[in-house]
Amino acid sequence: MQIDRDLIKLIEEYAGSLAEFSDIENVSLYHNLSIYGDDADELLSKYSSLFNVSMDEFHFNDYFPEEGDQIFSFLKGLFTRRKKEYKQLTIMDLQEGIINKKIY
Repeated sequence: MQIDRDLIKLIEEYAGSLAEFSDIENVSLYHNLSIYGDDADELLSKYSSLFNVSMDEFHFNDYFPEEGDQIFSFLKGLFTRRKKEYKQLTIMDLQEGIINKKIY
């Protein structure tokens, strides 16, 4: 599936060039690009407006830590073995959201 050029431009505003990724469809915003917190929230807000995609059923905290959560998670990890695992939101997921007009 072809990825929308405007979607690529939007993501590159937050992550820089995506040229190093050969399998761009499977690139995760948080796991591969380290986009989280306010940046992820702002990116998704722009994405929703630009592509008219409903985010009503999307649970942000399942995919991204909030600002400062990484430090808290690191400190918590020093005392416990459990670390919160975040779901992956990939570029393909966003492309499919453009087609379906909603993202879960």
